[in-house]
Amino acid sequence: MNKVSNNMITINKDVQCEFLMTTMEEIVPKDSLFRKIDKYIDFNFIYDEVKDLYSESNEDRVLIL
Repeated sequence: MNKVSNNMITINKDVQCEFLMTTMEEIVPKDSLFRKIDKYIDFNFIYDEVKDLYSESNEDRVLIL
């Protein structure tokens, strides 16, 4: 194992970091129950129900409890 240590931080040079990006369209099967529910129920009402729990600033999207 190839590790570099500097008291506060350890870096493992043998581990490759990878960022994967995908969409729900790619993950959820076409015949999934979730797709059927989504087709018939409009869940947009949830945004109004929870909007008071979030910051109004676009830069600060933190849940306020």
